[in-house]
Amino acid sequence: MKKDYSLGKIYKIIDNTSDLFYLGSTCYSKLSQRLAKHRGHLREFEKGTGRYVSSFEILNNDDYKIILLEDYPCDNIDQLTSREQYWMDKLKCDDMVNKHNAKGVNKERYKQTKKDYRQKNKKEISEKGKEKIQCDRCNAIIRKDGLSRHRKAKTCINSLPHGIINELAE
Repeated sequence: MKKDYSLGKIYKIIDNTSDLFYLGSTCYSKLSQRLAKHRGHLREFEKGTGRYVSSFEILNNDDYKIILLEDYPCDNIDQLTSREQYWMDKLKCDDMVNKHNAKGVNKERYKQTKKDYRQKNKKEISEKGKEKIQCDRCNAIIRKDGLSRHRKAKTCINSLPHGIINELAE
């Protein structure tokens, strides 16, 4: 699906329990759609299948709101991220949880934040990882945090039909 940059928006997710906020941009027609994506990314990360996003620092509190800073119709991703960066520079302070510039990641800050998040939520992450699930490929019962490794195991791969194995290898 091609993005419609004429729907460009700059938004802010605000933690209602503190002054923390996350700033982002989107082409979704409704901010609620973008917020739903943020929530989905958090669920994937908690399962161990997604990557860390700094908005999780706010979403974990379950007391937040998303607000529109600006409608910004534009022609492409470069224009939208440039406008997002404008707002990041304008609102930059310690309360902004974004760990990157609009056009790239600040790797050191990202790594530290990811480490801090995992340390802070170690018990919950560990408990979720210990949950038993059934592999959708070979029906084996495994720990949730071991799914990625399990899918690479010969026992799981050998249980697949030959045609699917070739597709997975590509």
